[in-house]
Amino acid sequence: MSTINQALGSFKFKNVTADTSVKNQPGYLHGITINAVTTGGVLTLYNNTSESAPAIAAINLATRAAGANVPQFLQFDIEFSTGLYAGFDATLAADLTFSYK
Repeated sequence: MSTINQALGSFKFKNVTADTSVKNQPGYLHGITINAVTTGGVLTLYNNTSESAPAIAAINLATRAAGANVPQFLQFDIEFSTGLYAGFDATLAADLTFSYK
């Protein structure tokens, strides 16, 4: 095991393209990789197993031009006590990868 893995532990990864529960129990969000945003909108992260309060963050994601979808990493390094739910608003069309444990 590498020194980095020993220090951080192993993260799980989940690709998300619509409203979904990322994890249904307490855990730790390392970050989100924005792979593509076809139509901009708001991604809301909830400390819950469904799309209801309390919210952790609301992130406004802008549309990216075709061919300009260079992945971007948003680092959080936060704990959540109930679960982690990703809520896409009515306009958001995005491809995201969550890294968590």
